Amino acid sequence: MTGSELNSSLLMPSTKFIEKEQRKLTSEVMGNRVSRIKRCLGRPLSQKERKTECERPSRSRDQGPQRMSPGLMPSSQDHEYPIEPSSKTAEHIERDTGTQQGTANPGFLGLDHCHTCPKDLCDTGGRTANSSTNEEVVAFDDLADSSIDSLTHLASNIHEECSLLHCHAKDLRVLLSALSTDGQIAKEKSDSLSERVKIMSHEIRSNITAVERQRDMLSSEFQELVEENHVLREQLSDTRSHIFSLQPYRKDCTPEEIGQEYDALVEQVQDWVQKLMSQWMDGGDDVDAFLNHAKKCKADVSSFKSVLDQYPDLIHGFNFPETDEDIITSVIMRYLHDKIFQSVLYGFAPRSVQTITSIENLMHVSVKPKRDLFTVRTWVAEAYDALLSSTQLRSFRQKRAVGMSEELTDILNIFIGEEQYPNLFQDLFDLVIYPAMRLYEKLQVSTNHYYLDIDHFIVKVYEELNTTPSFVASLTNLDCKNILQNRKGFNVEKLDPPPSKQELCCRLHNVCSVVPALYVRQIGQKDTIKDPIVVRKQQILVAWGSGEKQRVYQDNGDRSLISQLYALNSSEGYGPSSDEGTKPCD
Repeated sequence: MTGSELNSSLLMPSTKFIEKEQRKLTSEVMGNRVSRIKRCLGRPLSQKERKTECERPSRSRDQGPQRMSPGLMPSSQDHEYPIEPSSKTAEHIERDTGTQQGTANPGFLGLDHCHTCPKDLCDTGGRTANSSTNEEVVAFDDLADSSIDSLTHLASNIHEECSLLHCHAKDLRVLLSALSTDGQIAKEKSDSLSERVKIMSHEIRSNITAVERQRDMLSSEFQELVEENHVLREQLSDTRSHIFSLQPYRKDCTPEEIGQEYDALVEQVQDWVQKLMSQWMDGGDDVDAFLNHAKKCKADVSSFKSVLDQYPDLIHGFNFPETDEDIITSVIMRYLHDKIFQSVLYGFAPRSVQTITSIENLMHVSVKPKRDLFTVRTWVAEAYDALLSSTQLRSFRQKRAVGMSEELTDILNIFIGEEQYPNLFQDLFDLVIYPAMRLYEKLQVSTNHYYLDIDHFIVKVYEELNTTPSFVASLTNLDCKNILQNRKGFNVEKLDPPPSKQELCCRLHNVCSVVPALYVRQIGQKDTIKDPIVVRKQQILVAWGSGEKQRVYQDNGDRSLISQLYALNSSEGYGPSSDEGTKPCD
């Protein structure tokens, strides 16, 4: 079978091929029948018929039971289109032919015995030859027509199956074409990715090489930087040591810190005074006992009275009831202010102090380039710190603390018994003198200038006590306690409606000052010293109310113990009587 006999590459048989196969099959069937008829009739076969008869078994063995062209063999995948009718049709043809032969000429079954009676066969053959031959030809024609019809029907079925196979093959070709296209695209993508992978591999290798080179360079630079850093650290350490050796000592003490320490000192003094006076303030018998004790200690009374004579406001203050603790607290704080905070290193090394003062003035005026105030103040603080750290000052400080404790003990000795003198001395040393000295030394080494100040606001004019005009003007910077309202805070700014100045002069009376104020002066820009800032206000007792209200308070209140002590052994009291007040200065 050649390529022209097929419609496609899938071996689909054409119509011409099918007709050719039909004719070939018909010829073979008819040839087989003719050969059988001639054998039955005893007619010798021709050479061509014998050759065909001999080749038929071999073809039957080669082709098998189904005489089909290789182009008609169904594939293993097309079980749904089995092509079996051709072999079955051939079997039917042979079976039908045998039946017709048996019916038309029953004597055919005994042809094998014709050689036993050739004479009879010859006799009968002549008579029946023509009739048998005609019948056989007619039967063969019918059989051939039937076979042709069967083959035609088979060819029609095969043609339909081939059409279906052709459609299926067309779909497969489309699918194969799509798969081929996808395969081509995938191949192109694969080639592109392969090329990209090659490029990326080349870039990665290049980058790795560059990184390795850079790593080597950085490693070398890192080693150099480590060595340089080590050298610089040594130089920095030396420079820092030089800077610290040249830089003066400076300790920044903030106003809040100094204010808290000052409050602690004042509170500690007030608590100790309350404990000291509690033994004489509980009742009338205690007052009588105190006066009897004072009569026996005239020297102590005179010492205490001499201190009060220095402060007119205290003489005015003890004429008001319940002011004993405030008077004694004020005496102690004024002693600390005069002997410690207003002194220069407690009087230690006056020559050294004078030298420091001279150098400070020269640094302000003569040094070129000119030093700013902050630098000068820093160097002064350094100089004082050097003096305070000296061993000579340590011993002098201890000696001076003991001396001040003894002096203060002698002033307050009237309020204790003789056997309590050591306890009074130790309490004043531990709770009053030494804490005040520590605070003072801290102020001396600070860059900012801290100082204490107290204004009495009462002066003695021709044996009369008068309030100074600055009292009313300074009310905003004073911490006033109103004794007419159990020492409640008095703030003129919170009065509603605000009183006039004349009303303040008439109704507000200054009793006495209790605790000095704490101020600080800081150095500003361009060598300027700022105005003083109030860190802690001055504590002062006042009486806010009408004159009638003040007289009622004094008449109904208990006379202060100090006022009785001050009037002891005196023909007349010093200062205003209980029914008189201070007169404002004009």
